[in-house]
Amino acid sequence: MLLGDWGYGTAWHSFKPKTKSCGSLNYVAPELLRRDEYIGPEVDIYALGVVLFAMLTGSLPFGSSTDRKERLLRVLRGDWGSNNPHLTAAEARLLDRMFERDVLKRATMYDIVEYLKQREKGLPPRVLLRKQSC
Repeated sequence: MLLGDWGYGTAWHSFKPKTKSCGSLNYVAPELLRRDEYIGPEVDIYALGVVLFAMLTGSLPFGSSTDRKERLLRVLRGDWGSNNPHLTAAEARLLDRMFERDVLKRATMYDIVEYLKQREKGLPPRVLLRKQSC
């Protein structure tokens, strides 16, 4: 499967942070809502977590309520529905890392690929997907 969304696609550089917030509230990372600087890949990982959650559960992680303020608060709090009965413990840990509010602790694409390799081999997910502490 290939997934792409070029509606807000833009070039990024690790030495030139962005501050412009754009995107749908259902997919936007909390740092964009806070108007923090960001590079790019970390907000893509967050949005990818939303897509993965929807594929696994058939619903959106921060709810589909028409109450925009409530959804906004859930995103800012990181209240993504980790106790959803359609998620395995390993899937919930992966999504927890993808929805991490601290961008320095958020899963990277490398982390996700390593997780998938472990799953493909039938091995339990690695410690890599536990919350990291500094």
